[in-house]
Amino acid sequence: MSDCRWPSEGALIPEKLERVSCHLKELTMLKVRSLVGAAAALIATPLMGLPAWADVAACPTAPTPLSMYTAAGFSCSVGEVIFSVMSLVVTNGSIGSNPTITPLIVGNENSLELSYSAPTRIGNPPVAVETDFTWTYTVTAALGFILTDAASSLTGFSGPATLAENLFGNGNPSPFPDQVGQILLSLPTTVSGTTSITPPQFSLLAVKDQKTGADGEASALINGFSVTPVPGPIVGAGLPGLAAACVGLIGLPRRRRRQIA
Repeated sequence: MSDCRWPSEGALIPEKLERVSCHLKELTMLKVRSLVGAAAALIATPLMGLPAWADVAACPTAPTPLSMYTAAGFSCSVGEVIFSVMSLVVTNGSIGSNPTITPLIVGNENSLELSYSAPTRIGNPPVAVETDFTWTYTVTAALGFILTDAASSLTGFSGPATLAENLFGNGNPSPFPDQVGQILLSLPTTVSGTTSITPPQFSLLAVKDQKTGADGEASALINGFSVTPVPGPIVGAGLPGLAAACVGLIGLPRRRRRQIA
């Protein structure tokens, strides 16, 4: 750093002017460093935590064993939505020996259909028991989109069968466990439902608890999400605008030195 100490009382006017110029240069450089740091943070923040969309393959179009979707590290896309980090835990009864998942696009909803059989008869002689399972996964919108709505439907020949679906923020932008949506279904009366995702999310956690009574029957659960394009950047904003601003600020001290000289 240059010596910009204030001159003594008896210093000549040219010396005082030189020290003033020195102080102005230092203040300008401090401002430039601060603004460049802020610009770098603005550039990096939107890119943190977003999935590598180009690396995610489309979900298999044919019915695929549930075990493939619940395998560690598996993710796939349906339309503009990524499904990942999936798990399914049966806490009572059974959902059959070969549950499968099929991707669907129904209207604006990018969906997965879980096909299963509940309840399953157990024992000898076989007796139907109540089935209860929890299906969870992470849902992420494609780059340039945001999740705005969710829909679910439950298929079966009779009740009682219920679905309680809760949607939680996972930090993008709402934190966990903030609830951003809920759908409640009950066969045979309420077989489908929708919810707005409030506020809209770039990514969320979907948790579905499905129960089927011993006298009921459920065979398919469809869950989908709709997205909306994110508004485009303002002219002059974004990475090019920030870069241009930084270049202009960095050149400011050089112009001032020329003027002083």
